[in-house]
Amino acid sequence: MRRELIGTKANVRWHLLLTALSASSLSHAQQECAQRYDDAKALFDAGDRKACIATITTVLADCHKDRDLSCRLLFLKSLAEAGEDSLERMRSDLEHLFRTDRHYVIKAYDPLMKGKPGEADLYGAWEQLHGDLRKDLGQWRAGAHLSLVFPLPRSTTDRKVFEDDVPLELAAKAGWEMAAEMEWDVVPNLAVRLTAGYAMIGYEASNNAITYKEAITQAPFSFAMKKMFWLKRSPFVPFASLGAATGWILSDQADIVRDEGSDTRYLKALSVDRLSERRQRQYWGEGSLGVARKTGSAVFSLEVVYNRSFTPITTDDAPYTNTELMSDFYYVDNEIFLDRLTIRVSAQYILAYHSKNRIHP
Repeated sequence: MRRELIGTKANVRWHLLLTALSASSLSHAQQECAQRYDDAKALFDAGDRKACIATITTVLADCHKDRDLSCRLLFLKSLAEAGEDSLERMRSDLEHLFRTDRHYVIKAYDPLMKGKPGEADLYGAWEQLHGDLRKDLGQWRAGAHLSLVFPLPRSTTDRKVFEDDVPLELAAKAGWEMAAEMEWDVVPNLAVRLTAGYAMIGYEASNNAITYKEAITQAPFSFAMKKMFWLKRSPFVPFASLGAATGWILSDQADIVRDEGSDTRYLKALSVDRLSERRQRQYWGEGSLGVARKTGSAVFSLEVVYNRSFTPITTDDAPYTNTELMSDFYYVDNEIFLDRLTIRVSAQYILAYHSKNRIHP
């Protein structure tokens, strides 16, 4: 027991020693970066802009852990480059400055910049950069979408109770979907998209005797690859996506009524829960086209999505299990697939940008 206590105390001492050394090393690095900034600032004030640029260039990579100091170094370097007419290098460093701290603000009345050579070039380039960045939707985005869903019921059978029955015609009214979504660029302008939501859709089947309506709630999940395209002078970003989706039917309520003048006109309307007679796990293929626009740190998009169902909502044996529907209303299920056409509006917040320059490499 005593040996274990001694060993534990020794480990604690080593841990404390390593922590102290690490903190000391970090503090020393920060002090070194701060000193080099002061040196570069003195050179800039003395009018030796080339030496200022060289001094910052040698130390910049070692100071990346201190974001505030890195931004000060990049701003001073950009200002010196503007004074030297190195405008391409200045634009690159300004974008690097944005990607180090996207909330950094360059003020026209900044005393460090005011009245210095290249002042107008630097401030103009900063404003132009933010105009160009309207196409940069970031690396990591998260948000939500609200969709208007138009079900496209598709039947692959023509089942009837009696041979002379009029075939059922399929139709559907618009439903809706709301979902959370997240996107991550695996490479610039090619993102993995994940969504999880809640939807309410339905369809109806009718002939001259009956009208059968089915209301369905679902929990859909999708995975897609999204490709974005930068237009040369436009802030709008068109995109296309291709993926797959799955989901579960949470509830399924059917209502059937007789039409006036039919043999079933004296029957009362019937409401029945059909969840147990449905394939509760569904699969779809998904494709979409849309356009996005960034405003500040938010991305808004309008998209048209098509889902092709791979799974019928009806089971193989369900058409003949509900005897009440068959004997009283002369209704039997056909094999129904619910494809969907969706108009989707989404809003996302940019959580992170690409760390490397994309506009001015």
